[in-house]
Amino acid sequence: MNERSCGVPEEKWIDWHLKRLPEETAWAMERHLETCAACRRTFAQWRELLGKPEVSAETGTAGDPMPGERVRRSLRMAVWRRSWKKRLAKRPLLLAGAALACVLLVSGLLLRELPQRPVPEARSGGLAPLEYARLHEPVGAAVISDPDTKVYAVASSFAPGVPVADGKKAVTVWVNGRTGEMFVLIEGLLPADTNDLQAWGDVPGGLTSLGLVEFHRAQGHLYSHLPPVRDVRDVSFTIEPKGGSEKPTAPETAHVKLTGSP
Repeated sequence: MNERSCGVPEEKWIDWHLKRLPEETAWAMERHLETCAACRRTFAQWRELLGKPEVSAETGTAGDPMPGERVRRSLRMAVWRRSWKKRLAKRPLLLAGAALACVLLVSGLLLRELPQRPVPEARSGGLAPLEYARLHEPVGAAVISDPDTKVYAVASSFAPGVPVADGKKAVTVWVNGRTGEMFVLIEGLLPADTNDLQAWGDVPGGLTSLGLVEFHRAQGHLYSHLPPVRDVRDVSFTIEPKGGSEKPTAPETAHVKLTGSP
């Protein structure tokens, strides 16, 4: 699998072209495509290899027939070969050993199909943070993977009366002061139809809104790339009317202190 610095697997763009992704995942990847040159190149390469019309990510190619399993296996093998070619170009001494490994692998594929890798899950039953971000907010995966990012995590019982799920209850905040980005993952809190969970940053001069948390079952996330991120000392969360508020209107549901060592 060929993964670039943004953390989005190359196979994801194949799945996008083949209409194999859930609608919300495809939409998140289309937003990521607007800001990632590496993914735009990969997107265009696979569009050409798959013989798709030249269309934008926003319009898609609805109505294309789904390929058979043999074609999907061929595509997975193509990704694998491309990845190894790049590695061998940097390490030619591995060529002989890699060639033998290729022969053995292809022989095995003739006998049976490669099993699909299961998605890692956290102990609470939700996705692990990096897998969650890759699926729902690819730019958040880049923040998590960046060595300059600091991570702050607190266990949380949440405020009384807030609907929660069984299992792990925690708030984790990844902050990258160099890029001014923040990614938040909330576990164990359930979404509501009548209100939103809003994040607030404690900056010099008062509180500033960081945005609304987007939920997927009992996990929710927030990605923020605003100038105040570098100055945020604490992050708090309140339950606000649908669409959010200009200022907090309810007691804190959770709080994460970002000052001091993570």
